[in-house]
Amino acid sequence: LQAAGELSCLSIYLCYYSCDLAHEECVRIAEIIESNTRDLPEDLSEREKAGVESVKLGLSTAQSPDSLGNDSDVMWLRPAHDGLRVFIENGQVRDETYDNE
Repeated sequence: LQAAGELSCLSIYLCYYSCDLAHEECVRIAEIIESNTRDLPEDLSEREKAGVESVKLGLSTAQSPDSLGNDSDVMWLRPAHDGLRVFIENGQVRDETYDNE
């Protein structure tokens, strides 16, 4: 996350995030980070809360912590998974999983 922030990446696929989290939990963590809010949903599990805080900590090493929770740009994050297919055409990135959300 630090390297992605330093490179000003706008989107990243997280690889090898955790065997302890379900894919759906990782997607939810990424969506919360992408929403760029300081207020966490009340129905988060303890693992999801820890995941959000961990990702925010990783981002804050490359971005000012004050930039989290305001209108600044935030990376698009999603977990990679077996069978994920990513295509780059004419400078545009798309995949067969998350582009259908």
